[in-house]
Amino acid sequence: MEIETSITRRKYMNLLWLLYLRQWSFKFVAVLFFFSVIFSLLTQDFIPTIILIVLMALVYSVTILYMGLSPKNKNFFLRTHFTFDNDKIIEKNPVGESTVKWEAIINWKKVGGFYLLYLSSATFFVVQKSDIPAGEIAAFENLLRTKIKKTK
Repeated sequence: MEIETSITRRKYMNLLWLLYLRQWSFKFVAVLFFFSVIFSLLTQDFIPTIILIVLMALVYSVTILYMGLSPKNKNFFLRTHFTFDNDKIIEKNPVGESTVKWEAIINWKKVGGFYLLYLSSATFFVVQKSDIPAGEIAAFENLLRTKIKKTK
């Protein structure tokens, strides 16, 4: 199966927001926020809650902006051609080519309109669902299910 895909900075930053919403740290902050609201209602002092909201929005926004605008990630936005063979994945873009055996992929997730194929807990390939021909989406998902044994 062959898929040509690319992701824009804006879509990448949207993907990062979706990934942050799934992290334990975000869930911890949400619980902290909940207790802060309860405390604010009981004490009639909303300043701590407002400060918490502003600080957390700043932290997450600055992190996502940094990752989305960082020159280190410039190759991430290049048009990429994936070839999914029986025993390997070949990734080609304008700056190079790499080959990865299926065994090196430790997990895959469908997040929003993206498929993420994880090489490590922080490194992944992205395939946009909209770049997969409509008739091949089920076959692509089946290929991922059979070739990648999810961890976790």
